[in-house]
This record gives sequence, structure tokens and C-alpha cells, in this order.
Amino acid sequence: MVHLDCSDFSKDVREDLFMGSRDRLRTGDKLSKKLEKELENLLKNDVLLKKCTTLQKN
Repeated sequence: MVHLDCSDFSKDVREDLFMGSRDRLRTGDKLSKKLEKELENLLKNDVLLKKCTTLQKN
């Protein structure tokens, strides 16, 4: 699970990104795809997460 603080996003951007329930991203548009890709890259390249994964495997 990933918690993303979007409080600095404008109201319009938040409305474009999230469904009315506010717990799910809208899917398929450029903005949500870009956000998901950026989060994926950040998580994939995080040194601490890599260390935790290595420790967990051993």
C-alpha cells in the first residue's frame, strides 16, 4: 500500500485524478498514467526498499 499526499495539488487536479470516493485513482487518462509511472519508478529505485527486500529474502 502506498500513501500519497496530494494536498499540494490544486483542487482541479485532485478532482481529475480521483474518483468521488477519493480512495481510487481514475484510470486511463494521461495524468493518472504519468503519476502511476512516476510512483512505480520511485518505488522501484528506492535504496531502502531494496535493502528491505533483500533482508526479507534472506
